Order: sequence, then C-alpha cells, then structure tokens
Amino acid sequence: MENNQEKLLAEISNDEIKYVVLTIDQNLNYRITEKWISKNSGIKEGSIINLESATKIVYQDLKKIEKKLNKIFRNITVIINQKEIFCTNVTCYKKLNGAKVEKRDLDYILNEGKISISKNEEKNSILHILNSNFYLDKKRRDKIPLNIFGDHLGLQMTFVSLPKNNVKNIKSLFENNDLKVDRLLC
Repeated sequence: MENNQEKLLAEISNDEIKYVVLTIDQNLNYRITEKWISKNSGIKEGSIINLESATKIVYQDLKKIEKKLNKIFRNITVIINQKEIFCTNVTCYKKLNGAKVEKRDLDYILNEGKISISKNEEKNSILHILNSNFYLDKKRRDKIPLNIFGDHLGLQMTFVSLPKNNVKNIKSLFENNDLKVDRLLC
C-alpha cells in the first residue's frame, strides 16, 4: 500500500449526494480529507429519476473535489438508502451424516441460498449476505462449528438486495463520469 491512499465515497440520499474523501495511511488509520454535500435534482428519495441531469451535477461535483485535492479519482464506493431495498431471511441445511464440518460445507449452503434467492427474486441484485446463525444438529451455535462432527448443518442468512435496474442506474451515474463503482453499500 502507498504511504497515503485516498478513497472517494458517496452517499446517495433523498435529493442529494454526500461525498467524503478519506486518506488512509499504511496502518489503516483514516482521516476525512474533504466533505461535500450537493443537491441533485436528478435524484429523488435516493433513486435516480433523471440520469442526464444527475450525471451533469456529479460531473460538476467531481470537478470541484478533484481540483481542490489536485487528484483524479478512478473508483468510488457508493452508499445507498432506497425504499426498494429488500431483506430476505433464509435458513438452508446440509446433511453431514456424521461427518466433520468443513468450510466447503458452509460454501455449499451459502451457494444454495444464493441460488434460491436469485431464482425467487430474479429482478433483484444481491448486495450483501449476512450470516446470522449457525446450527449443528438443531442446536444454535454462536461460532462456525468447523471441525466438529454432526448430522445436520444449518446456516441462517439475510440477503440484502436491490432491483437490478436501480443498481444499473447508480453504476451508470458514476461510469458516465469515468468512475468505477468498487462497492455498493447499504
């Protein structure tokens, strides 16, 4: 890692975008270098309603931030808060038949959950997967029960998703300004 790395973050909320530039040192300590809040008429309730208008305003915002810091940003982390965010709770199981719990068992359960959510929510993109609880032989475990023998392994997960078109609009907003969206957080 460089001596100091700068990261650009943007939070899309209501009818504005809040920008923050963080400077991160080699010890992963960070400090806020720049803050900027901009009203954006192309955004309403956190959703993009006019991409052309929103893009022009983001362009102006980036120009001001980059000029002030004498730096050109290529990537951005975007934080969203939209009404269309969905949270779906799923618990999936795998028979172990007395075998030891391995990482691949958890990967299998996680992938089964992702497949199930993707099939049932075809118009949504999964943003986050949160592991809530682990079960071994119907007993709740606080930690992943790796290397413990059992008959049934369960994983309770929460899938956070957003309509695919909303994700495409957000990415387009920043890609139209030559920024790659690294992460989409909510």
